[in-house]
Amino acid sequence: MRAIPLRDRSVDAVIACDNALPHLLSEGEIKVALSEFVRCLRDGGGCIVSLRDYGVCPERGTVETKDYGARRWGGRSCRLRQIWRWRGDIYDLVFEVVAADGSGEVLATTQRTTYFAVSPNRIAALMRGVGLREVRRDDASFFQPLLIGTR
Repeated sequence: MRAIPLRDRSVDAVIACDNALPHLLSEGEIKVALSEFVRCLRDGGGCIVSLRDYGVCPERGTVETKDYGARRWGGRSCRLRQIWRWRGDIYDLVFEVVAADGSGEVLATTQRTTYFAVSPNRIAALMRGVGLREVRRDDASFFQPLLIGTR
């Protein structure tokens, strides 16, 4: 996202959805990506960003478990969960598939990924700061807040 291999003003829309921007771990890195989005957009083109609506970050060292429901894995009943380990406004996340038989056995896990818990309001301000106009938030159209701006 910080070095998009496209010509200047060559696309009508740039879309960064499902919490993609918070994989960049600072406001500076996000600003570089948003500047690239603007560079690639034709005049009048649109930018759509979706991301989690983070509240106040928990204390450093907090571990949160988020349940994603019942599943079957290798013929066994299990639960899918996310584990979030907080380091200030940064957190590490893994998915785990856990046996549902009460043993707590972890049947599978993903590689760790890291996110920056930046708010939609802050992203909207950064979008305006790189030259996007008419930046607005839509909470009714998608499972995450949408931020929409125009070049």
